[in-house]
Amino acid sequence: MINNHLFVFPTAVLGGAERVMFNIIYHLLLEKQNVTVIIMSRGKQVGWEKIEYFPNLNLVIHNYPSEKKAIIPLVLSLIKLSRCANFDYIFSSHTHINGLLSFLKKMGLFKHARLVSRESTFIFDRFFGLARLFFKFIYHFMYGKQDLIICQTEKMKSSLIAALGFVPGKKIEVVPNPVNIDYIKSSISNIEKQDIIVACGRLIPLKKFDLLLQAFSELTEQHSQYKLVLIGDGPERVSLEKLTKDLNLLDRVIFTGKISNPIQWFANAKIGVISSEIEGFPNVLIEMMAAGIECAISTPCTDGVYQLPNILVTKNCSVGEMKTQIEHALDNQLNFSQSYQEYIEKNRSAEFFWNNVLNLSRN
Repeated sequence: MINNHLFVFPTAVLGGAERVMFNIIYHLLLEKQNVTVIIMSRGKQVGWEKIEYFPNLNLVIHNYPSEKKAIIPLVLSLIKLSRCANFDYIFSSHTHINGLLSFLKKMGLFKHARLVSRESTFIFDRFFGLARLFFKFIYHFMYGKQDLIICQTEKMKSSLIAALGFVPGKKIEVVPNPVNIDYIKSSISNIEKQDIIVACGRLIPLKKFDLLLQAFSELTEQHSQYKLVLIGDGPERVSLEKLTKDLNLLDRVIFTGKISNPIQWFANAKIGVISSEIEGFPNVLIEMMAAGIECAISTPCTDGVYQLPNILVTKNCSVGEMKTQIEHALDNQLNFSQSYQEYIEKNRSAEFFWNNVLNLSRN
């Protein structure tokens, strides 16, 4: 059965939440489903060329300089779409967009569509002050019409309900993040394992790349041939590059900036590291596993990392713990790539995720 699907993004920058939606969209397009994507602001970004050619995709990219300036045009576009298009499913993954879509449904738009909202992070553990009040307002007054709210982990679900004191939709369930296996396989041109440790994410304080750099600098001389590759860009790049210089690591650390295909780096690296202080769930971790990383190391940034097979989880988010686990993996030449890929194929495919969404939203 062919259904019509609507996905709404704040920007086309493929961060963690956006990539989850991208993975689902790619799966639906391959399944010959009809997909409309609305991107609110900042124009076209790298990565979307992978799906632009699909005839069953209607991709609407706005070039507004910010999400604030895009809100009114977005509302007008959605009102128009609700009158001329018959959507079966509407999906979003950012709290403010989730709230807006729910509010519009309260106002009578998209009456027959199933509205699915995914929670992208631990909102009330990350935001305080005015931002916290803003999100409280969204959950209390705009949420409520969702047929299904998806949390990435049990801890995220319990944290959200505890902070609000109520369930903010008709149903709230845990559905672990997916990866699109077809997309990952098509993004790898060759697999040539190198002495590389890789990390990927926006260069912001929350990701604790400064601690990872310090841990890397303290590895024993035995592992001096290894290079650390940091994939991504952000406001911390200048300070991280300065720290790299101060630690005498200029010849051993590579800053790639924002790139369209981090998957190739994951395929060629031996070790992948998640160094974040807190995450909803680090989707890059399961992308590393799917791409064939030999060993993945993570801080206890979310309870979800404990559900994955053969992940080395540090006791805390510290330089010493990261160094210990990296050296353990290198000293013992740990290689879990086969078990990682088998797990992803069985439990984390976009198809598996979407089938769960369909079943949960219908019942």
